[in-house]
Order: sequence, then C-alpha cells, then structure tokens
Amino acid sequence: MHCLYQPINGVKGFRHKPNSSARKIYNSFGRPETLIWLTEIIGVDKEKIESTIRKINNVKNARSQTKIITAEIPFDLIAERLDKLQIF
Repeated sequence: MHCLYQPINGVKGFRHKPNSSARKIYNSFGRPETLIWLTEIIGVDKEKIESTIRKINNVKNARSQTKIITAEIPFDLIAERLDKLQIF
C-alpha cells in the first residue's frame, strides 16, 4: 500500500526515521479533511463517513478530529478497501 508511505528522513529541524508503515502514517495523520477525502475516494460506506463527520463536526482541534476518524474508520477498513480496488 504505497498511498500512505513516508520514505524520507524529515526536514530541517524535524528528523525521523523513514517510515514504510501505512498503518502508522494513517493513524498519525494530522489533517482530518484528507482522511475524509481518502475514505470517500476509496469507497468507504457513505453512511459510515457521514456518521463520522457528525462526530467531528463540533470538535475544533484537528488532532482530536483525526483521532475520532481513525477510531471510527480504522486502518484495517482502509486497507481492505484499497485491496478491493487493486490499484497498487
């Protein structure tokens, strides 16, 4: 699964080991709108997405929103949908 891949060492002032774990990237992603987009584009159930959006609607902090998203739409569901698409 290469859509969630971080093969770099970071940028000046923020270093990390290269990361090839799609699960780790998904679970630590900081932009809720991108996670919602990902779920929509790979065909996660519309009702599940709408329910998740309702849960984050009044949450102001992006990290808190992404934590809710990843709890409601776990990585295993993302991986399953990507496998069904057979695009990688």
